[in-house]
Amino acid sequence: MFLCLFNATLLSVLASAPALPADSGIPPLPRITTQDGRFVIADNGEPFHPRGFQYVRIRNNGRHYVHTPGFYQPLAVEEMFADLAEHGFNIVRTFLGFDGLFDENGISEAFLDNLMDFLRRARRHGVYVILERRYVLPVGAYGAVLSDWESRFTQGIVPGPNNMRYMSNAYIEAMSLFWRDLAQAIKDRDPNLLSTVFAYELENESEFRVNESPIVDTAGSFYAPDGTAFDVSDEDTLQALLDHCTILWANAAVTAIRQVDPEAMVSTSVFTYRASGRPDGPGKPRSNLSADPRYPLRPLALAQSDLSFVDIHLYPESLDALEIHLENIGFPQLQGICAELGKPLFVGEFGAVKPFWPDFTPAYEMIKNVIPRLLDKGFAGYCFWTYDCHEQPDVWNAKAEDGRIFQYLAELNQMEAICSQE
Repeated sequence: MFLCLFNATLLSVLASAPALPADSGIPPLPRITTQDGRFVIADNGEPFHPRGFQYVRIRNNGRHYVHTPGFYQPLAVEEMFADLAEHGFNIVRTFLGFDGLFDENGISEAFLDNLMDFLRRARRHGVYVILERRYVLPVGAYGAVLSDWESRFTQGIVPGPNNMRYMSNAYIEAMSLFWRDLAQAIKDRDPNLLSTVFAYELENESEFRVNESPIVDTAGSFYAPDGTAFDVSDEDTLQALLDHCTILWANAAVTAIRQVDPEAMVSTSVFTYRASGRPDGPGKPRSNLSADPRYPLRPLALAQSDLSFVDIHLYPESLDALEIHLENIGFPQLQGICAELGKPLFVGEFGAVKPFWPDFTPAYEMIKNVIPRLLDKGFAGYCFWTYDCHEQPDVWNAKAEDGRIFQYLAELNQMEAICSQE
């Protein structure tokens, strides 16, 4: 009981900081873009090396609440950004969450107030932000679009409730409309903050479900959102269908966002096939069996879309597992197509989960071992999971054990800065 009262009081104190004004006199951050497989500063082509963390707050029910009205903690946010800037970090990935983002009209104005404050504090400290959101709720204009999603399938197989996110014209339209509205809201409130958004991340860990149509269907035709027909009885054709829908889905959102901000970067993220119990990798969504129904969108298809970069999430279960996970997604081919198309590879999540690493010292040594290897393999940057999410007890965050992980990553930043000057 005392702890509950303490937490309520703490939230009240942390939420009492005044919001930063729109016209703060701070110039916009330089725009970051991609060039020859690297992130660069758009104005001068100088390399930009994203190094940072997830900043998340998670309630007991698992819901994220960083920007949720009534729970937003501007003082904690301010301290976090100041800490990152002081130690050479330049990027934060944050979840827009499930609670408070939408009201009956669409995106909540109160939620936007908190998000704008978050972005202004990031800009003040020279830190870029990745914004992530997984689902669009059927409210306002989005509800109007989603209300008839099933009726649009006048022929062929109808996708299941998860798979329809990538395979339904209605959902793709609603999702694209949401991201356009979010970019427009930022632009309307403070256009100088558009460059603070490093990327709009369409989803966290995008995945089909193998226990839903059309993957479970062994006969019949499925008509992709552009009308292309696929015979689902052939598993090779089925993978081609998934890749085709992946590209259509991603490209639609990129087009919508760039109607508002032509220079915006857009991404999504995926975990490896091995992480969902599929050691054989992509290509066999029906026969590569696992108790886990999740089947990631193929990284190679993401690379071939209009997305700005490819974001792979990695949680190695051993020191040898990094190579196995990369092989599992077809890394040499992925690396080759990304080099050909000039797209960076990025690790949007990396960390040590306690089921694999119950003791801190081995987890710490794994992190020290793996991050340099990722950079040597050509990954342009990373966001460590997490900065300080102590309410997630099954993961070692960067501030655990007196902040030893944070200090190591900060020292790595310092060494990289010294090397770049030599």
